Order: sequence, then C-alpha cells, then structure tokens
Amino acid sequence: MPDHVDSSDCVCWGCVSMDAQRVGVCVVHAVARGDLAAPTVGSGSLICLECQDRIQSDLRTVVNRWAEAQEALHPGSGGGGSERRTPRLDPPAPVRLEVVDALKVTSDRVWKLVVAVVDHYADVRLPDDQTTPGLAEWLSMWMVPKLASIPSAEEVLRCYWWVAEAVEEICEVTEGATVTVVAPDQCRAVINTEGQGQAVCGGEVKAVRQLDGRGDAVVQCVKDSSHWMPFANWQKQMAARKPRRARPRKLG
Repeated sequence: MPDHVDSSDCVCWGCVSMDAQRVGVCVVHAVARGDLAAPTVGSGSLICLECQDRIQSDLRTVVNRWAEAQEALHPGSGGGGSERRTPRLDPPAPVRLEVVDALKVTSDRVWKLVVAVVDHYADVRLPDDQTTPGLAEWLSMWMVPKLASIPSAEEVLRCYWWVAEAVEEICEVTEGATVTVVAPDQCRAVINTEGQGQAVCGGEVKAVRQLDGRGDAVVQCVKDSSHWMPFANWQKQMAARKPRRARPRKLG
C-alpha cells in the first residue's frame, strides 16, 4: 500500500479505510480490492460478516493451539498422560526460542485487542481468566461485534491485522496440521478471454500452509488451481497492506 500523500486521490491504507467507512463498505476488503469491489456492512459495523467470522475463527485457533504451542517449547521431552515415567538425570530439553517469540507476539496481539475494546467501551468487564487463551476465547465469544464497531476505520483495520498476526505466529510453531485461509484478496493471474484479449482472473485466493514440514506452502486461486504463488511472496504482498499510521489528510 503506498505511503500517504496530501491529495484527494491518496490510496494509502489509512485514506482508503476512511473512504470505505464513509461509503459503508468493509474496510478490510476495501484496502485489498478498492471500494467498488468491497461488500457492504451492517449498521454500526466497519467490516463485513465474512471478516468478522474470520476474526472469530482465528481467535478460536489461538485458543485451540495454545496448549500445543506450550508443549512445543521443549521438543522431545516426551511423555503422554498414559506413559510410564521413570526418573532421569538428564538436563531438561532446551527451550525453543522461536516458540517463545511466537507466544510472546501472540500474547501481545491478544492484549492489544483487549485494550482496544476496553478503551472504546466503558461497560466492558474483563473475564476472570486473563491468560492469553482465556482472553482470546472471551474475545471470540463476545467481543467481535464490538471490535467491528469501533468508530475509527483505521483502528478496526489494525485490530483485524492483530488477530491475523496472532494466529499466524501460533500456527507457525504448532505441528501436524494444514492451515487454510481464504483471504480478502483476488487472484491477479493474467488470462486470455475469448474476444476480449487479456484480463485479470479475479478469483478468490486460498492460502494453504503446511505446518508439518512437508512441502512448500503456496497460495492458490479457488477458481483455477493452476494459478498459484509461493506463500512467502503472497505474505509480503499482504504485509504491504498492513496498517501503518497515516498523517491526516489536509482539509480544504
């Protein structure tokens, strides 16, 4: 997403999200596609139901994978609940620093969401369980509509990306699963059409990421699976759309 410029046709993420709020369309889709292709939103909400569902699903993933990520801190320490444990004199397995970092980022992003809700809604009371998975579950069950209705389009978009970063980090260090994310983005592969020359495919893209170490992750078009790109390349494109604080547009 380009940097902010002081002009009426600025297309930085901040200006696009504010324009989307003004015309009543989803700010997440507007940043990815532009206002004309973004779905409309309900009264008071700044993101569509699809994006709200994605936030809720991603927060549930944080809850469901938190214990698995904790176990991944000490690889090879072994032992299921039914295993016979014998005394051992070996030193404990070293902590995997990449897991520590991932849990730290996940926890940080969840708390940012909590602070955003508390700052904007005076009637909100935190749950008794204020661990990261406890707060993520509370957010997923009760707070998604409130996050979607924060008055600032920029902050709503920022909250959306905090959730995305949280789930990305925890999925990165948990094993034995494939994560599939249907992103608010379009396939940009160029295709030949009968009588109309070349055109952009425009299908939804599906990011498929293997977490068990087998194969390289790719992003595929839902409409045509032959349209794909490495996940890392797609991730860089999405990162370019992440919120960056923009200077307010000059008035007059």
